[in-house]
Amino acid sequence: MSQGNPQNQGTPQSQGSPANQVGQLSPGSRANQGERCAADIKHTFADKAKLDEIIRRCPTPFHLYDERGIREQARRLKEAFAWNPGFKEYFAVKANPNPAILRILKEEGCGTDCSSFTELLLSEAVGLTGSDIMFSSNVTPRREYELAHKLGAIINLDDFTHIDFLNEICGIPETICCRYNPGGVFTASNMVMDNPGEAKYGFTKEQLFLGFRRLQKLGAKRFGVHAFLASNTKGDDYYPELARVLFSLAAELKAETGADIRFVNFSGGVGIAYHPDEAAPDIMKIGGEVRKAYDEIMRPAGLGETAIFTELGRFMLGENGGLITTALHKKHIYKEYVGVDACAANLMRPAMYKAYHHITVMGKESAAPTQKYDVTGALCENNDKFAIDRMLPPIEIGDILWIHDTGAHGFSMGYNYNGKLRSAEVLLRCDGSFELIRRAETPGDYFATLDDPGLSRVLKEQLG
Repeated sequence: MSQGNPQNQGTPQSQGSPANQVGQLSPGSRANQGERCAADIKHTFADKAKLDEIIRRCPTPFHLYDERGIREQARRLKEAFAWNPGFKEYFAVKANPNPAILRILKEEGCGTDCSSFTELLLSEAVGLTGSDIMFSSNVTPRREYELAHKLGAIINLDDFTHIDFLNEICGIPETICCRYNPGGVFTASNMVMDNPGEAKYGFTKEQLFLGFRRLQKLGAKRFGVHAFLASNTKGDDYYPELARVLFSLAAELKAETGADIRFVNFSGGVGIAYHPDEAAPDIMKIGGEVRKAYDEIMRPAGLGETAIFTELGRFMLGENGGLITTALHKKHIYKEYVGVDACAANLMRPAMYKAYHHITVMGKESAAPTQKYDVTGALCENNDKFAIDRMLPPIEIGDILWIHDTGAHGFSMGYNYNGKLRSAEVLLRCDGSFELIRRAETPGDYFATLDDPGLSRVLKEQLG
């Protein structure tokens, strides 16, 4: 569940990495010297010929997803935790709420992590119900609990006061989960990863023990514990450190309350390598280190049958998506600008978090990055920039740009400011074919919730 410090959501961990510099390169860097090295390159999962084929049917901008990569990532994760028989990934729907994506992940054995009414509906639509849904919400309206209960989802309570609220609505289910917030600052390997004490989520430790006892009195028989303490973490330390926190907590809860703890949910937080010179987290190593903690803490506590759950979104989808856009204009003033047909309404992260997303100019992958550009969209906001002072090959009007790593928190964070219409989504199948899995919005979609005779007339006149 990707909820935490917004700065950490959008940017890699701060250790002086170039990924935190929004594409700004020092004058002496290899890119500024016009050299092309392996560290400057991120590979695309489709070539220019395939993009040209897709564009003939689906004009830019659009998000493109890689079915093969999604399946491979799901299998790597499952392999990393194969030592735990009950392991299950609940994909964070908020990262990419498209039923075609959810169906692929369902086929790979994943459930869904939902946090809203519509995400529950999406899960039901692809055939996921019952314990295949983890409902992890906050500030939860009555009707969302009602639907989660109706679907038989595992409900992950965010707050002590929600115990009685849920009980009033539909009663306490026999299987229930509670979200833990330890407060303070969360560290791993002497590095601050996030600040749970400033987060709105979860129970305090004291509330958690009181909550378990209250839930037991109200009929709960099987329990889970959950925490999300950092976002988009780099390296391999986050899950192992989180495991020790949650495993120790589970052992204490069992000892003091006698609760039957059936699962520990690590939520999300494992990041990806947005910058080409970053090392991606090693999920096999992570799984092995979690196993060590499990053997040291859980088995001696009599919790050796407890399942491990994850709620990964970015890790599952991030690298398996790209925003495909066309260069429309070039502007030469105090800086050199390339204007593209995508904008922050299609990918908010660079504008909102100053997040780095690598850019490949298709057909010029081997060309030297000799030109410094700001790559911008058309919103009436000066932060509508996909790259700032980015060294790229010379770009001409009509060039196709691939903005990398948009498979998670890309389309899903889209919006309609300036009346911009959200883009299409396309799935590249394993056999090389492609499928339009969401059409682009139309002006009719944008105005659909307005009952205005003038708009109806104008739409008919202008669009037929």
